[in-house]
Amino acid sequence: MSRLLGKGLRACLVCVIITVLWKTALANDCNIGFLSTGWISPPGDLQIEKGKPWEMFCVLNTSHPDGQGGSWRNLSFYIDNKLAHEPTVKKYNETAIRLYVPVSEVSPNSPPHDYYGVTCKQNHVTGICVRHVYVGYPPQEVKDFQCTSYNWERLECIWQEPYNPIETTYALSYQVSLRSRRMTTPCPQSRRFLSRTAYASDQQGSCEWGPSTSPGYQYSAKSFNFSMAMFNELGNKTQYLGLVDNYAIVIPNRMENLNQTEATPSSAKITWKVPFNLQLFPPGLEFRIAYHIQASWVDTTVFHNVPETESLKWTNKSVKYDLAIRLPYANTKYNLSIWARSRAADPNDERFWSQAAMLIVKTSADRPCSGPETSLGSFEVINNRLDMRSATIRWSQLPSDCENGPETGYEITMLDSQRNTIESKNVSSVETTNAVFNNLTRDRAYGFVLQSYNDVGYSPTSSQVFIPMAANMPTAPENVMRIAYNETFFGIQWTASVPSKGLSMAAFGRARSDDSLSYPRTLSNYTVFWCRSVRDSPVQCEGQLYTQEVSASDTSLNVTVPDPRANYQFAVAANQGSYSSGMVWSTCIVIANGNGSQVKQVEVVAATSSSLDVSWLLPCSVQNGIINAFNLYYCPVEDGDNYGEEEPDCQSNPDPIKVPPTVNRYVIGQLEPFTVYKIVMSVETQFGEGQSSVPIMNRTAEGKPSVPLDLNLIEVTNRSLSITWRAPMSPNGASTYYQVFRSNDTNVWATTEKTTATMDVESYSGYVISVQACNSPNNSPKLCSDLSESVSVKTQIGVPGAPGQPSVKTSADNSSCIEIKWLPPTKLAGPTYMSVINITGGENKHNFSTYGNATERLVETSAVCQPGLELKVHVKTVNQAENGELLESPWSVEGVYQCKPEGLSIAQILGITFGAALLVVIIVTVMFIGRR
Repeated sequence: MSRLLGKGLRACLVCVIITVLWKTALANDCNIGFLSTGWISPPGDLQIEKGKPWEMFCVLNTSHPDGQGGSWRNLSFYIDNKLAHEPTVKKYNETAIRLYVPVSEVSPNSPPHDYYGVTCKQNHVTGICVRHVYVGYPPQEVKDFQCTSYNWERLECIWQEPYNPIETTYALSYQVSLRSRRMTTPCPQSRRFLSRTAYASDQQGSCEWGPSTSPGYQYSAKSFNFSMAMFNELGNKTQYLGLVDNYAIVIPNRMENLNQTEATPSSAKITWKVPFNLQLFPPGLEFRIAYHIQASWVDTTVFHNVPETESLKWTNKSVKYDLAIRLPYANTKYNLSIWARSRAADPNDERFWSQAAMLIVKTSADRPCSGPETSLGSFEVINNRLDMRSATIRWSQLPSDCENGPETGYEITMLDSQRNTIESKNVSSVETTNAVFNNLTRDRAYGFVLQSYNDVGYSPTSSQVFIPMAANMPTAPENVMRIAYNETFFGIQWTASVPSKGLSMAAFGRARSDDSLSYPRTLSNYTVFWCRSVRDSPVQCEGQLYTQEVSASDTSLNVTVPDPRANYQFAVAANQGSYSSGMVWSTCIVIANGNGSQVKQVEVVAATSSSLDVSWLLPCSVQNGIINAFNLYYCPVEDGDNYGEEEPDCQSNPDPIKVPPTVNRYVIGQLEPFTVYKIVMSVETQFGEGQSSVPIMNRTAEGKPSVPLDLNLIEVTNRSLSITWRAPMSPNGASTYYQVFRSNDTNVWATTEKTTATMDVESYSGYVISVQACNSPNNSPKLCSDLSESVSVKTQIGVPGAPGQPSVKTSADNSSCIEIKWLPPTKLAGPTYMSVINITGGENKHNFSTYGNATERLVETSAVCQPGLELKVHVKTVNQAENGELLESPWSVEGVYQCKPEGLSIAQILGITFGAALLVVIIVTVMFIGRR
């Protein structure tokens, strides 16, 4: 019995051990496949509803070698790498601890890490196991549910799913009607969040039914009843989303085959086709058409709606539509757009309009809508000769929206007093707003008719300008001046005009017969004109010629111009009934904000090496009392050939000169030669100093350079010497050159453009050298500096010249010696070191030397002579250079010496013979005398 009992106990023990090991294996899912030092219970990650408690246990495996002898004290929990303390963590038993959180909160971590990372560690070092705890919500209802049917062939529904750390599945489905709950059509692709990346806030969900899905889109259904099934680990839920009208949510594709079929100057006819899938759409479509005007004179961003779409007749079988649209401008392009929408759609919901089908349409051309606009006095008259004048007719540019066609221009016809055509001119550019007529006589009046034209024809209306004969014109306004108060506000002032004293009889008769003319005896008014013009003179108006009448008693007007960036010119005409003086343009501007008026045409009319003669123009009359003085500023600037658009900076503070207001020319003196000066002028008015003139740069004339500097020797030989120097501090010219002088010679020794020179010299000679810098202005005498400091130098010993021809004879003092004498060289080239004498007789040559500057030598006859031998004697001089080199001169011209023959010489024989004969003569003479 005991034996059976023992076997039973052993069997039970084995079962217990197997059970414990099995549970241990189930509990230990941290290190699957390995024996772990412990585990966390319950196994797997936790998913907890927010606000609910949760717990877990960490158990130490004492059967593991690292766990033997351990206890619960060796265990600890870390939540997101932070140690959890009591009371959150407590002892559970001797080998386990318990982590308990009574109220759960959503993890503050951002997705995809929006969970708590719980780690159990042994001895705060060794990780035993890791668990993720997700705190979130049961399934929550979606928001912003909406469906769209694209072209009645594809249904797409979208919604916003609320944020939830707990993975949640949403499944959309619909029933065709409330009665067909059993016939549920699910989403073809149920969405399940397998990845929670970037799920930080509400997430959009979507579902699509279409031709390629299963189940497909039931496009024929009138409505759908949608519901959303939601479930996660914390529960499940169904949300009923309501009934959706299938026809009301259709967004059509853009309309097809949109084309223009007809065009007139004021309309365009278009046609388009409904997409195939909507040609049998039960509710039908409504349309909206709008256009942008592609023209410079309107805001091209503004949409203009076409009201004609309301008259479109439609049926649910309409396939193609035609519509004539009225458009405002001829010969103009319009960017036209057409949209379509289901007639069942909510009229307040703009999202159901289709994408726009777009087309550029163009209206046809028409003749200009009117002639150019003119005003009384919109002309200028210039008296050329005593009886002739020329006239410039001015008008406003035809507005762009009135051109109506290509090749727009103007025709101006000049008429005589009988309205006969004298001359016609065509102005082919619509931007040109003036025409000049020459050779008009002063004693005749002229009328001008202005019409616009283009390729289609002439404008239906015209404008007129009348120029009276000179005697009947009121005097033109004088001293027309504009005062600029800011960029858009100007004051115009002028001197009052004088009315014509009376109409001539011819003019009076014409005025009486022409109801359009009036002839009061006093001024009626003034017309002030202004326009945009890039240049001040001659004025070339751009765009509109603005006008305003001013009472005859006034001589000023304030004008506000529209464009602060444009340059405006102003003119005034005096009017006497229908007779006008014509326009007088303002050439004077005064800036009233303290910047003053601007001086014009500043130029240098003459320049010397020390002065600049400056002239200028300010077309403002001094008698207006506006001008107080002119301020002239000048300063030297860096030299440059081309300053371009950059104005050079002054090298010193500008020197101001105040010039009286009656002067328009001034000579600036005491300037440096050949220096560029910047000159700026301003006018000082009663409002303050005016705007500076455009700077001009001008150079003074060339002058004498300053003295060259640092003259030095570079190299000295017995044939040449080289010198160098520095350029003068002030060259004062464009191409300075140099002249080299020596000793007291006034002649130029050498000329060079460089600062070095090499000259040929005589050997062993002294020189005193100096240099002079010079400029040679065009067509002017040269201008030279003083001489530089001189440099003294003596050249090296050189090769002497040949000595003179030697004189050779028997010495008078010693008949046994030959005496040789010679003249020293003309060119010594240094102290003589020695002279060498060469004596040649027959085949014998003898050289004798004498040192120093001796010029004679005795040579024993016996050493060189043989009886009857002729000797040839040459001499050369030798100098010794500074380096010890011997410098030999050429040999002199030869000298000759005849040696005595053997026995009596011929001279001796002749002497004896002559002596004997003389003796005989003496004896005979004595004897003859004695006999007597």
